[in-house]
Amino acid sequence: MDCIETREQPNAPVEVGHLITSVAHLINICRITGRTINWDATNEQIIDDDAANALLTKERRPEFSLPTV
Repeated sequence: MDCIETREQPNAPVEVGHLITSVAHLINICRITGRTINWDATNEQIIDDDAANALLTKERRPEFSLPTV
């Protein structure tokens, strides 16, 4: 919150946080499915595994839905 108020840079760029979180989610998907996955980092999709790919997102509760753009 301090960075928002002061406009200073955070300790780590947002992109780094995204990458680290993505790895954690992918590890959990491997654990849930019980198999390895092939990750397309450019498109942020799991290749040739629809069941695992479906675990990348979840249905949002209506009060937290994203607006249609």
